[in-house]
Amino acid sequence: HLGLPPDETVAEIRRLVAAPDEFTHVYVCGPGPMLEAARREAAAAGWPDDHVHFEYFKNTTEIDDSSTFEVALARSALTVTVPSGSTILEVLRESGVPLPSSCEQGACGTCVATVLEGEPDHQDVYLNDSDHQAGDRIMTCVSRALSDRLVLDL
Repeated sequence: HLGLPPDETVAEIRRLVAAPDEFTHVYVCGPGPMLEAARREAAAAGWPDDHVHFEYFKNTTEIDDSSTFEVALARSALTVTVPSGSTILEVLRESGVPLPSSCEQGACGTCVATVLEGEPDHQDVYLNDSDHQAGDRIMTCVSRALSDRLVLDL
């Protein structure tokens, strides 16, 4: 908790992230401008993306839910179609698959699933850029598929 005026907050963030090391991770939660300042200062100091984590109060990304795609569950052999206007989370729950969730905005990470095949269309703010590039996890509450089919480890 910083509790400082905005101009002092950036200086304090800069001080706190000045010495990255491979065994430390940085976790930041707060208003958008503070998160962006932390992202900028951590990058400038040389922190790897996968060592800096953010918790947003909400996802301000405009969600594009216009695509239709198929989701197959590797452990149960269930395959469903996710139509436009619906989420993976909603369709799987309607099919009797009990999945955890909390914010349902792609900000908390509760609904994360492992992607075994296919290409996710990341629309969350929980996973970082490295996670998005790896393409091996997806937030089932908001993210969709760029490919015609996703296979999830569920």
